[in-house]
Amino acid sequence: MENVAPKGLLLVNETSDEVSAVPLMLSTMKRLSQQSFDIVAILNFSSKKRIQERFTKVGLSSVTTLKLPNIDQISAFFSEIPSKLAHLQKPVLYLENLNVYLSILGVDPTIRLLNLLAAQFPIYTVIKGENLKELTENRLNFVANAVLKLRTEKKSTKNLCETTLSKKDGAVKSYLEEYTIDPQTFTIDSKKYSPEKIDYTEPSVPETSSQLPKTTFDMGLNLREDEAEAKKSTKLPFLNAQNEKGLVNLNINTGKKVRAGGQIIYTPDRDDDLDDSDPDDDLMI
Repeated sequence: MENVAPKGLLLVNETSDEVSAVPLMLSTMKRLSQQSFDIVAILNFSSKKRIQERFTKVGLSSVTTLKLPNIDQISAFFSEIPSKLAHLQKPVLYLENLNVYLSILGVDPTIRLLNLLAAQFPIYTVIKGENLKELTENRLNFVANAVLKLRTEKKSTKNLCETTLSKKDGAVKSYLEEYTIDPQTFTIDSKKYSPEKIDYTEPSVPETSSQLPKTTFDMGLNLREDEAEAKKSTKLPFLNAQNEKGLVNLNINTGKKVRAGGQIIYTPDRDDDLDDSDPDDDLMI
């Protein structure tokens, strides 16, 4: 997940209430700050003080915060963001809880606003996938440069991230990682995750051969010496036809091709009508 380039729209999807994207987002913002990016937090209804405390906890003190003044001014607020960030060299936007804008504006207006901003700045935003319709989630995934789906493994409670990268040529690359975040330094440690294989042992089937009734004929199995000799010396009638020329195209015994041909043998009968008259005259066709 650290290989995801800060470019365009990047969605972090909380697939359930059991997983939180906050530690990952704080760690990511800290890493980007170390790469000389200017962190900009765009808030909707969260307290500015609480957000500042979160960033201060990971060692980020110089964070620009822009707070939505009113629900009715969302479009105007987003259109003014580029001018408000003109003094920054490398701004990267952290947009909290995209579900709020989806519920107020709808899918299409929200996507239009995201595309306008993503064309100028990298945008990291969090969505709660569990509360979205599948069609809405798919449309957001389509316009995003990268999607990080966070979930926990039920048995081991490991933190898993499924990253999907979309390229300009339409190619899509996905990989699954297990990650941990150090609570002191907020550094991310990730590695490729492979689900544990479950050993499956096929249930044993009780032997029933001893329960089968005995018969006088063993279907050719366990033949006596005289029975086996009699079987070998038996000439089957269809084998003779394979050696007759003109009947088959391939001699099975020798593997060589033989000349195949045929003729019509007609023996006239005394009742045959061999003159040139039409035999169907009486049908009045």
